[in-house]
Amino acid sequence: VPSQRLASGDLAFLARSVPSLGSFRYTIVEGKAPAAGGVRVTGNVVSNGILTVTIDRTAGTISSLKDRFGMEYVKTGEGSGLNQYLYVPGKDPAKARTSVGTSFQIVDNGPLVATVRVTSSAPGCRSLVQEYRIVDGLERVVMVNTMDREKVREKEAVHFGFPAQPAEGTFRLDGSWGIMRPGADQLPGSNMEYFSTGRWLDLSNQDRGLTWVTVESPLVQLGAMVDESPDARGLRQWRTTLPAGTNFYSYVMNNYWHTNYAADQPGPATVTFALYTHGIFNAADAYRRGVEQNQPLIVRTTAASSPLPLTLFGVSVPGVAATSVKPSADGKAVMVRLFNCSGKPENFSLQWKGLRPSKVYRSSVFETKEGEAGEALSLPAFGIMTLRCEK
Repeated sequence: VPSQRLASGDLAFLARSVPSLGSFRYTIVEGKAPAAGGVRVTGNVVSNGILTVTIDRTAGTISSLKDRFGMEYVKTGEGSGLNQYLYVPGKDPAKARTSVGTSFQIVDNGPLVATVRVTSSAPGCRSLVQEYRIVDGLERVVMVNTMDREKVREKEAVHFGFPAQPAEGTFRLDGSWGIMRPGADQLPGSNMEYFSTGRWLDLSNQDRGLTWVTVESPLVQLGAMVDESPDARGLRQWRTTLPAGTNFYSYVMNNYWHTNYAADQPGPATVTFALYTHGIFNAADAYRRGVEQNQPLIVRTTAASSPLPLTLFGVSVPGVAATSVKPSADGKAVMVRLFNCSGKPENFSLQWKGLRPSKVYRSSVFETKEGEAGEALSLPAFGIMTLRCEK
């Protein structure tokens, strides 16, 4: 398979079609890597034939992100681009300051992996390093932002901004076993200042969209950054509606709270994001992209003679995902939790492989039998099912 020795010394290759709940073995031998892959860095432009990413050397941002059809996903005229460092001294976002790039480096230049690095002088930080990576054949760009924070006791906040397109798009957030549309799926009086997303945020219209995946930083602000500054009466005014627009912001850290929080946040901190372009919104794809970044493949060494473990089981439809597989507390069964991430009712079956239970029961969360499951299963949109698979 195509491989590439990275600048770090690591050997990179793309593991394709690894079976779910299963494994695939790769053997590493001495020799020259196949010269395959379409990733290139030309100046400050990174491309893999699917995405074309232009990096602003001064701002350290993505100033242009185009898909294979040439569609642009960066909103021009608002900020310097996607993944913009924004430091708010005090509480007024109008006073936000940005970083200034001091060096631009092509770390890896394909053909399989391309990585560019912008090192910047950033307010509130000793240094800021932003790395952008794309891989041949994958419709995503991964951003790794590493801040070395100064010890600041005055009020402050750190954001990364994303002035994104499509401009007429709708926001969707990864909620607790479901999807939430801010402003539409909220009770009156609900918080409009910031939102917590499980793994992803999506901005889509009827034709195309952009899925943003976060790993370490779950808080987001939509439309505009939150203004925490007090009014003339010394009171802080809360939003009652969402600001217009499709800008969004990762709300990485602040020290606004007076109780039970550290007064400063010094030292190194890393936040990782990924952007995926896509056509019409697909809930199951968004779910899997979030899992892909937050639960990556596990790599381990193994003897060439050891047998590969069999794939445990498969699911007959792509809209249903197995979110948990574990031994039961009494050791007599395997507990399987299934989630319908497709957003529509699904009828499906399980295809038993390495796991071949003698009996399968529907189960409560307490692992008790609730009747035999049968072969034909169904779940409503965003429904959850727990199965007790007896040995």
